[in-house]
Amino acid sequence: MMSLAKATPQVPVVDLAPHQQAWRAFLLEGQPLEGQMRGSLVCIYLIMQAKSETFDPVLWQQTLEDSLEAIEVVIPDEANRWLVCLRGMEHVGALVDIIKTLDIDFETVTRGCVGLVAKLDQDYVAHFQDERRLVHSILSQIMEPEIVPLTSVLLRLVGREVTKQYAFMDRLHDVLKHNPDYAATVRALFEHQGNLSQAADELYIHRNTLTYRLSKYTKETGLNLQHLTDLIVSYLALEHKG
Repeated sequence: MMSLAKATPQVPVVDLAPHQQAWRAFLLEGQPLEGQMRGSLVCIYLIMQAKSETFDPVLWQQTLEDSLEAIEVVIPDEANRWLVCLRGMEHVGALVDIIKTLDIDFETVTRGCVGLVAKLDQDYVAHFQDERRLVHSILSQIMEPEIVPLTSVLLRLVGREVTKQYAFMDRLHDVLKHNPDYAATVRALFEHQGNLSQAADELYIHRNTLTYRLSKYTKETGLNLQHLTDLIVSYLALEHKG
């Protein structure tokens, strides 16, 4: 896991272009947005930290905004936080790949959360502001340099509250904590909805190796990760705080 502790230089506030000012006023203040109220929008909330003192936030923002036609706008939010407004959930994968490339090119470390898609109408501002408050309360808990779906983070939070009263989750959490292969397997299977081939590819192991690992996990915990309920319980155990 990459440590973010040394990525200290924060992104400064940058001067906003007219289209950024209009979107910021719409999203944060509820002011009218002329000529843009169409289709659907999804917001990606980023925490981006620069490892270089020569980092240029304006160039980073312009590069990101120009890299994908589906990006409506990129605006600074608070300190080292940014908002990316995207036209359509189907473009999220491409955006995440671009951000990974920018992390290399600009020597940055980016983590964040993909919000829920919503119709861009008179109710959108209320949706955005509620979502933003929620995301800001949980962004600090996303420690890995990754961009995760809001639903995934919500599941962790809900599961943490629900399962903390059950002692057996302490044991399962310890099994996962002390066996990184098990923990990585649970995450990969969960992210790929139980697809063994895709999970094996992400883990860089042969499918047969993954199957053997699942068998060992079942013998040790009694849980079968090919069963949805067992996979969800194991995933929640990763975040369990006894």
